[in-house]
Amino acid sequence: MEFLSNLGLVVEVEKNIGSYRVDIFLPELKTVVEVDGPFMYHSERREEKRDEELERLGVERVEHVTGLAKGKLEALARRLGYEGD
Repeated sequence: MEFLSNLGLVVEVEKNIGSYRVDIFLPELKTVVEVDGPFMYHSERREEKRDEELERLGVERVEHVTGLAKGKLEALARRLGYEGD
């Protein structure tokens, strides 16, 4: 998450949005980042429903990443169109 902060992004960790707690929220981009571990404890349909509800609550984008390795965060930043200041 330090990588995202170093890009100049505000990073909120374990943020409550509605009745959900998200792993990472990037308020300027209205983006939620969910860090998926090696084991999924819930169904894909449940995940889709949660993502749809987050979007109804004002989140513009929900991104799922596996792990927080720097390379994965760099790829995420590029997908978001954010290269930093």
